[in-house]
Amino acid sequence: MSRVHTWMSLVVVLGLWVAVSECQEAMLGGEAAKDATALTQLGDDHRDRSQYEQAIAFYEQALALYREVQDRAGEGRTLTRLGQAYYALNQYKQALALSEEALAIHREVHNRRDEGITLSNMGLVSMRLSQYKRAITLSEEALAIHREIHNQQDEGITLSNLGLVYAQLSQYERAIALYEQALALHRAVSNRRDEGSTFTRLGNAYAQLSQYEQAITLAEEALTIHREVHNRLEEGITLGLLGSVYAQLSQYERALALYEQALTIHRELHNRGWEGNTLRALGYAYWALSQYEQAIALYEQALTIHREVHNRAGEGITLDRLGNVYAGLSLPSGTPVAPVAIPRGARDAHQPTAHVWRSGPQLRAALAWCRSGPMADTTRPCRP
Repeated sequence: MSRVHTWMSLVVVLGLWVAVSECQEAMLGGEAAKDATALTQLGDDHRDRSQYEQAIAFYEQALALYREVQDRAGEGRTLTRLGQAYYALNQYKQALALSEEALAIHREVHNRRDEGITLSNMGLVSMRLSQYKRAITLSEEALAIHREIHNQQDEGITLSNLGLVYAQLSQYERAIALYEQALALHRAVSNRRDEGSTFTRLGNAYAQLSQYEQAITLAEEALTIHREVHNRLEEGITLGLLGSVYAQLSQYERALALYEQALTIHRELHNRGWEGNTLRALGYAYWALSQYEQAIALYEQALTIHREVHNRAGEGITLDRLGNVYAGLSLPSGTPVAPVAIPRGARDAHQPTAHVWRSGPQLRAALAWCRSGPMADTTRPCRP
């Protein structure tokens, strides 16, 4: 009998031990989940202040905890956030890889809301990688999901993103129509942050259509909102847009002041992609003012950054503009020049109409200077 009591006691003790262990594991798991949520919120706070590198550090810590407790939904949401942060830093391949990983998880756990958000993000990344057809397809898939679940906030964001794709394809009227739809939704859900971003995009579309007064009005409205919500990245982009509009109006001193403000912000945020764009824009303004040495120095800095971040379009534009400077230095005083505009689709908010020497004595002078002048460098071949 005593043995029976002993065994029963052992079974009870063992059962209690298992229950306590499971309880402790649950508590630890619960604490880890709470910590992951807190870390994610910290990442969001830094993201909203355009501090993307700090945001990434918090998201990565949160991701590790979600994986530790096998919270697939939390893991997927955090991967989406990481993809957005890398996109903002112009690291598009990394952004795409993270978004694709997130998308697989969202579909696995049937998270339609975040599936739609991630598809929209992937559309933007595809656009930056010049995969325009895929960008449109992904954005339209995202829109269908947002509408299916009545998610007006992300429907507005995706409409704005789709407008940006069409703007890149030089279909500005179509882009404007999408931006207007997006604005209505941003306002309906009181989404000031994305309202500001869409105003910036609208301003750029009108600038590309040479409607400069409208572009300035929209950009200034956007700037007010960006400052209100402390969106430093968009503030810098919008200052650059205003600078490019004033450059188009030949108000170069005013453009320079705006570009300098934008450059300060992009450097503060360690955003190398936009820093390179802004340096190139500054170089253009100094070239227009015939300050060629300053223009060369700025273009050289821009070229270094474009190559660092694999911005081939920016690199090509900068090389062309360097040719303009070399030609200006090489041609005899009073030689007439015949500028040719780069097609609109090759421009962004920091790219006023560029003058490219396509043929004749200007091109030959530019190439001669480039190949034998003081800036000659075998690592940067001159292009015919």
